[in-house]
Amino acid sequence: MPQYLYSSQQIRQIEQKAIKELQDDFILMRRAGEQIAHKVAESWSPQNRILLLCGNGNNGGDGLVAAAVLLKAGFQIDICFVSGSAEKLKGAALKAWKALPHTARV
Repeated sequence: MPQYLYSSQQIRQIEQKAIKELQDDFILMRRAGEQIAHKVAESWSPQNRILLLCGNGNNGGDGLVAAAVLLKAGFQIDICFVSGSAEKLKGAALKAWKALPHTARV
């Protein structure tokens, strides 16, 4: 699998283009979170407890989507908000939080 390195500015441009094409930033977040979850599930079994460190931006939302997918797969999930709490979430990240089955430990 090829590995590419991008600057943060390039990533923002790529993400903005994808969001414009998809017309919904939550779709991009859902795809990213699902891929994170699949990578975790390839490496660990549901007997493992997973700790996700989530910020209050879209990367944190990616982690929340991953948490939802992993919970459905039987993983035990702990979520730590590096911003302190879910109260600072907004936009698509807040949508991901509201969609999360709250069986994860926060």
